[in-house]
Amino acid sequence: MNINKIILQIFLAIITFLIIDIIAYTSFSEKIRKYFVNYAVDYYELSRGYPRFHFKSDTELGFDINENFKTSTSRNPISYGSYDVWGNSYGCYDREWKKEDLNHENVIYLAGDSVTWGYVKHEKKFGTILEKKFEYPVLKCGVTHTGQRHQFLKFKRLFEKYEIQPKIVLVTIVANDIKNDYFFPHSTVIDGYHVENIEICHKKNSYTWKRLPKEKLLKEYYDLKNRKFSLRNFLREYSFSATIIAKLTEKIRHSKIITTNSNEKCYRKLVKYNQLNYKEEDYANSKISSNNRKAILDWSKHAQKNNYKLILSFFPHDDNFRIGISNNMIKFYKKHQSIKVLDFPKYVKDNKIVRSNLYHPEGHFNEFGELVYSQFLEKKLKKFF
Repeated sequence: MNINKIILQIFLAIITFLIIDIIAYTSFSEKIRKYFVNYAVDYYELSRGYPRFHFKSDTELGFDINENFKTSTSRNPISYGSYDVWGNSYGCYDREWKKEDLNHENVIYLAGDSVTWGYVKHEKKFGTILEKKFEYPVLKCGVTHTGQRHQFLKFKRLFEKYEIQPKIVLVTIVANDIKNDYFFPHSTVIDGYHVENIEICHKKNSYTWKRLPKEKLLKEYYDLKNRKFSLRNFLREYSFSATIIAKLTEKIRHSKIITTNSNEKCYRKLVKYNQLNYKEEDYANSKISSNNRKAILDWSKHAQKNNYKLILSFFPHDDNFRIGISNNMIKFYKKHQSIKVLDFPKYVKDNKIVRSNLYHPEGHFNEFGELVYSQFLEKKLKKFF
């Protein structure tokens, strides 16, 4: 084959890929994002993808929902489309609360992470559905990417400052809450963006981690903001062909921010922190889960002292949704008479619900999942009224 034919074939291949990329970006970007969530999205390495200014920095919690600020998101999740999110005057993604809501005899307070925060429109959240069913105030105060340490501290602030008098505090617990609590406070806000401030490095079978000062994160942010044109980022945002190639090769690549040397890799995503020497069966005694245990047991003491019922509802993510994954946590808290435990995975199994129907592609509840979970909670909570 002569050189001219080779050049012609390369040229035709480039033109073909270019045509595919143009058609994909202009006509099918929304559909493609249902399967490739970072396609056709402005990419910012440090941010966790939540809408800018939805969160604010907090010296104790690391971050929290920004009060009285409304915005929208089309990334959480991308497959769902755009919807409004906000913080009410109490710093919760919920309707504005009236004074009588806080002192109602049957107030329900919902705490939790992104499952409670909700990856759906406000009117489709399980808490909103519950409120319509019960006709009691349901204060929906989930904060995404948090564990029970963050959630309890936030609740205590609202309890003390606004004298909320709940009948029930329901905490939806997800498997990754243990990591959130171990590294707490693990996130902050830089120029309106929600970012990790923990860096964990692993080398062979060992790991180390450190908390990054805000000055370092600020420098990295402005370095990224002022960086020169990058072909890699351009292709990641605009090229469907490059997205496909990246997907096909992801098993041999590692998502990383920096490599400190040829043998050590460092990450800033808690989902990547699988190097922790933690096993589910060790929950009752593990150092890794000690912060989580302490937060929940402290919450239990607060509930007893202030005469409200603390209820824990266990909810593994879709990719870990194996019945029994939280059995050791459930058994641990069932021993405490002051804590009521709800087992949603068992409910799904007993009712022969197809679990894959409950979730968005990235693992959070879709609208049907929110409905099913609300029905489960309605059935379980009725006995307390």
